Amino acid sequence: DYDALRDAAHSLKSSSANLGAMSLSAAAKRVELAARERSLERPAVAVALIANEFARARQALLGLRREQQA
Repeated sequence: DYDALRDAAHSLKSSSANLGAMSLSAAAKRVELAARERSLERPAVAVALIANEFARARQALLGLRREQQA
């Protein structure tokens, strides 16, 4: 379902940019644009990239939280 994928990727792109997770935002933007054009090539690779960038952003945010609590 390209429409649902586009909407989810758009939300993730915006939310991650608001948090400063620009690599995650860029990965979501690529998926959003591909879904809009209905031409997502290698979807498993796109999902893996987003998952990897999400994990990196999560670790960075958790590190910031730990610093603030110290």
